[in-house]
Amino acid sequence: MVKKGNYRRITPEEMKAIQYSISRARDLQNIFPEIAEDYRSGRTISQIINDYDIVALFNCQGEKIADSIVRSSLVGNNNRHISPNFSGLLDEEEYREISRIHQVENGKRRVKILRREKRGIFGMRLQERGRAGSLSGFKNYQNGTGMFSRTYEQIIKDSQLGGKRAYELGVGIHAMSSKEKQEAGRKGGPLGGKRGVETQRKLGIGLFGLTPRQRSQSAKKSVVSRGLVPWEDKEIECALVLSKMDKFRNKSQINNKKIAEEINRLWHDGKKVRNNNAVGCVIRRN
Repeated sequence: MVKKGNYRRITPEEMKAIQYSISRARDLQNIFPEIAEDYRSGRTISQIINDYDIVALFNCQGEKIADSIVRSSLVGNNNRHISPNFSGLLDEEEYREISRIHQVENGKRRVKILRREKRGIFGMRLQERGRAGSLSGFKNYQNGTGMFSRTYEQIIKDSQLGGKRAYELGVGIHAMSSKEKQEAGRKGGPLGGKRGVETQRKLGIGLFGLTPRQRSQSAKKSVVSRGLVPWEDKEIECALVLSKMDKFRNKSQINNKKIAEEINRLWHDGKKVRNNNAVGCVIRRN
């Protein structure tokens, strides 16, 4: 990476690697489209690379390029200056939500390993942990980072908005009946916050307690909670019908942009709710 002023310029070698990853991503979409369902079901990027032997399949010089190929196949490419645009196997909102779930699960796995091997904070005595926590907090205070980058009023407002939003949408604990809350409390109490991935799988709770349909519904609720608009079944059917009409095709290719404009006109009062990438993902998956 070549630096110029405060900006970094990509070297020709790095540009070639990026373009190679993106071109191979389209090949991966055609060869193994099922990686999208694997990712939804809890398989990580690294696991998908191993499951399908991506490094050997595309003769990658390192797992970093294989990682880039898998991610690009899932999310597509929106930078036409690097390579032609194409839709991913997942739409952007769904990918972000699944990625967030994976990050949480990976964090739990790392904590479990550190605890078992007595490394990091788990290798410290109680006094050492307290000292490390104090130093970290003081550093955040000095630099104005973390919670110290927010005013007290902002922190209170954020917490109130989060709780109010969850209540209005009926998600999280507000989606449970009184009986379900009691049952969740009985399960959660003995575990005391120590439920790793293996424990969740064994007990059939959390992500592992949901059917594929329930996971999809949960992802939709999450999309709504962030102020976004999930696809309705009839809206999807409309997109599929339009994709077969000559008016919305350029010879043999579907004009996703034109379909997005029509969907927005018919279903969203002309507001720019759907774009060409979202339409492409929906058509590809159905």
